[in-house]
Amino acid sequence: MSPASWAHALDELEGRVAAGEELLARGADQPLEPFEAPPGLGPLPADLAPRAEVVLARSRALEAALAERLRELPRPVAPRFGRPGPEARSHRLDTGA
Repeated sequence: MSPASWAHALDELEGRVAAGEELLARGADQPLEPFEAPPGLGPLPADLAPRAEVVLARSRALEAALAERLRELPRPVAPRFGRPGPEARSHRLDTGA
């Protein structure tokens, strides 16, 4: 695809990162829209590499800040990865007593 397509994809990613940074700064609990690169972008043009590196660094910093925020949440609210949710646990009631 064209360098313009890459520039547009970087604009989109940069906008979503900026929105996430603002939500995090405000302490908002809104979900963030995931970013998916458009299919068929092809190799990154060399002249866009510096900008892509900056956006990637901001995205990684946002991910780290969000992970830290999750660790700060009270345990019942924070997701417990690797453990089955309530719908996957056995629910048995002994009525024989």
